[in-house]
Amino acid sequence: MSTIADTRDVLDLLTDRRGNPAPMQVIHDAATADRSGTAPWCDHTRDRLARAIDLPGSLYRIDRDDLQNTDTTWYCALRRHGRSHLLTDREWSAVGTHVLRAAGLAGRPDSSDCPWILVRENLDTVHLIASLVAFHEEPREVDNSRVLAECRELADVLTRLADADPHIPREADVVLVAAHPDRFVTLAAHNKDIAAHIRDLAWIPGPRYEDTWYHSPFGAGPSEITDLARATRHRLTAAGYIVRVDPALGVTRSAQAHSRITHPTQGSRRHTITPDAPGVALAPAVATPRRRR
Repeated sequence: MSTIADTRDVLDLLTDRRGNPAPMQVIHDAATADRSGTAPWCDHTRDRLARAIDLPGSLYRIDRDDLQNTDTTWYCALRRHGRSHLLTDREWSAVGTHVLRAAGLAGRPDSSDCPWILVRENLDTVHLIASLVAFHEEPREVDNSRVLAECRELADVLTRLADADPHIPREADVVLVAAHPDRFVTLAAHNKDIAAHIRDLAWIPGPRYEDTWYHSPFGAGPSEITDLARATRHRLTAAGYIVRVDPALGVTRSAQAHSRITHPTQGSRRHTITPDAPGVALAPAVATPRRRR
């Protein structure tokens, strides 16, 4: 972590790095009006971002008749913890938001957020660059100890998720959707075929259990988590699976309100769909006797 006077200096430093497996990408832009997603790393992009981040500090110095080259930009490099999963651009943006709030540069109820960007160097490393000045405000002081404490907490959360007991069900047609203590939702199944049914949903494959254990993206809000659980249950129920959703997720049971529904599958085998049972998803699955029809 460091402070600098000119954002272009740190952007040029990133450009001069060697041995990158892929070109750098701007994965979060809270500095300019362009919020179209990732941006290529080129001279035009660097100039535009540097001007946007430096603008509040430049206006502050002009207003105060401050001719000194005061540091008005904050820089922090973030690296993924070794045991956590590979973070998506969206998850890195959520991590950056947490760090910015700990630094006091975003999330204040009585003031605006400072302009900031997040630049991905490779799969494990991103660079957070933010102005220390919001428009029409004084420069802010960053407490680096709070930032370090927040980074340690984020690393602990992601490590606990990676080390979580997956509770893979024994039955091939059972899927468990459970709430995780760290505000994640996990999906566990015995049958790898579920991957084809949830491929376009926001689930992220677990690092140790490919195609049988998934978790929601880091930083997803409560409504996003509920919508993900609801869409997953609807999708997999239609495919003939028994989906048991943790009651803590607040997913309504309208789609399964009637007592028993059967969905024919290929051949003569039929999957029986039962209503969600309170507490079922929080314990390892056991064999469930089925009524003969």
